[in-house]
Amino acid sequence: MATGKNDYTAGIAESMAGLALGLFTGVGFISSAHSVLHGISSNIYVDKNQIFFASMNELVCFDTSGIKIWKYILPKDSVSKSFLFSKDSLLILVNYGYGFFNSKRTNYGHKMILCFNKYTGQLKCYTKLNIPDFISSIKIKNGYVFLLLKNRICKWSLNDAKITDERTFDDVTFGEIDYCADEAKIYLSKNDSVFKPLSKTDSSGIYLVNKKSDVLILDKYLRNNALIPFDSIYIFRHSYKDIKFLNKNGKTFIMNDLFENAGVVNVNNLFASGNKLFSFHEQTLTIIDPEKLKQH
Repeated sequence: MATGKNDYTAGIAESMAGLALGLFTGVGFISSAHSVLHGISSNIYVDKNQIFFASMNELVCFDTSGIKIWKYILPKDSVSKSFLFSKDSLLILVNYGYGFFNSKRTNYGHKMILCFNKYTGQLKCYTKLNIPDFISSIKIKNGYVFLLLKNRICKWSLNDAKITDERTFDDVTFGEIDYCADEAKIYLSKNDSVFKPLSKTDSSGIYLVNKKSDVLILDKYLRNNALIPFDSIYIFRHSYKDIKFLNKNGKTFIMNDLFENAGVVNVNNLFASGNKLFSFHEQTLTIIDPEKLKQH
């Protein structure tokens, strides 16, 4: 199962970097710093007792013991970086239309969505997307796949197998889209006292983050609801029992189970190890014991 493709003009003999074995198939792929377009594969998707993986050539399904259940030969020179997920009996492959060359994303393959019966591998639908740029990421919500491009978002219906809405952004009003936010991990507060999850604003909404880390809330029809500047956002980092740690402007806010501010620590970028939290900044290591915080 190949997961990289040679550059069109160069051979792979020059500056060979290494050889790796395919995760499931045992077929190797060759990577080279100068001559291979890489990253042409999907995520490894596990659905109960089935494991799915797509390379540039084929989509395969294994059971949990590693036995191949079925495979589907994908269209030649069409598949690149892709994402797999399922809904009911369908396995959906979203092909982003790019690979990596010299650590940079470059156009390759087709932007398309393929749906399969996840038990048999039978192709159920094929949609080639008429969009100008490659897909940077996706968001799956309420029966739709939201496709994020550089300055556009498209809404693809799982039921109708087509794009039902789309929206283009200009550099003045919003700028380049970076990613689609997880609304459950973003909080708002008027005065650093009581926090409100962004998901309470509009549970059906889509939350886009631009390169400046501002958040644009769109309704289900992709119309503007609100633009929230980055310095107004609290981002969830970790939880410990009934307390949560939110980050904003280089500080960590401690939120209790009533969504109230229970304290502020002047540290950023917390990470957890065991039952302690750590932050490393400018050669200073800060260690936080959540149990001691709960005593105050």
